[in-house]
Amino acid sequence: MDRAVRRSSRKRVPAYNWNDMRLASMLALVTTLIALPALGSDADDALRDALRRFGQGHRPGAAAVVLRGGKVLAIGALGLADVEARRALLVDTPLHLASVGKQMTAVAVLKLVERGALRLDRPVAIVLPEFSGWGDAITIRHLLQHTSGLPDYYAHYEDDRNPPTNDDVLKLLARWRRLDFPPGTRHEYSNAGYDTLAAVIERVSHVSFGTFIDREILAPLGMRHTFAFDDTRRRRERAAKGYSREGGRFEIDDHSPLNLIHGSGSIYSSVADMGRYDAALFGERLLPKDLLAQMLTPARLKSGRKVGYGFGWEIGGGAVSHLSLIHISEPTRLRRISYAVFCLK
Repeated sequence: MDRAVRRSSRKRVPAYNWNDMRLASMLALVTTLIALPALGSDADDALRDALRRFGQGHRPGAAAVVLRGGKVLAIGALGLADVEARRALLVDTPLHLASVGKQMTAVAVLKLVERGALRLDRPVAIVLPEFSGWGDAITIRHLLQHTSGLPDYYAHYEDDRNPPTNDDVLKLLARWRRLDFPPGTRHEYSNAGYDTLAAVIERVSHVSFGTFIDREILAPLGMRHTFAFDDTRRRRERAAKGYSREGGRFEIDDHSPLNLIHGSGSIYSSVADMGRYDAALFGERLLPKDLLAQMLTPARLKSGRKVGYGFGWEIGGGAVSHLSLIHISEPTRLRRISYAVFCLK
């Protein structure tokens, strides 16, 4: 997992361990993808050329899918999913979405809102009694918008020999009984908030986070290569491995003591599946129009100041994204395998 590189604030994320030429290749890929709608029937060839520049050689590869109006305009993958075994990266190969999966957690929450099992402005303590007496002012909306004030706890678990679960996280927060700021007064990127949302989903639905995501989102859309972290499933699906660049070579970097914590970054998916997901989400087949609109509405603090973040999405400049890469859908560049989903109007 890449959660170790992302703590409680976006400002603390270190630079990815890729060289300048690699970054330049990524930017060339992005530039090509933006231009694809004008290329018509040549879009597939243009995408292949872009991926070839980015993913040549025996190194972690790249994958991308571009949609327009819910239809796939181009899709492709190049390079390796497993450098040691020289196994190719395919469009159906699961990749670790990391924080990009937050908006799937948000969709799951909104599914419960749609059926009346949750309310966005309901105090979390009503669902999670572990928050009573210290986190009573935190609402579901605060968690979704990174305005809850929950403290970061990832450093606490860095050297833990027993991988923590969401239940362990709730016990730790209840023991700390503190907030970094009053809910709704600041916006600070919070993995803790989305891990808490996964616990909310489990308490309300009475099934595991992974089961709920599969039942409500993945199975109905035919996303057969998408799942919440499960080591057996990850091996069976032959998911892409993670790497860091060390001294001119790629070193395996595919484990985290936080793998069993769900909500903030435990989803694996392929670019083909993410294309299906994007088309369904923006085609209003996953959520009704009013809830999708709320998901894409910028947060507003108690001071009245707007924040360019909705429910799992960065919002601004005519785009919704994660890690601010491109237009209307969910792109990211991990320190390991790169992928992107682009939805162009």
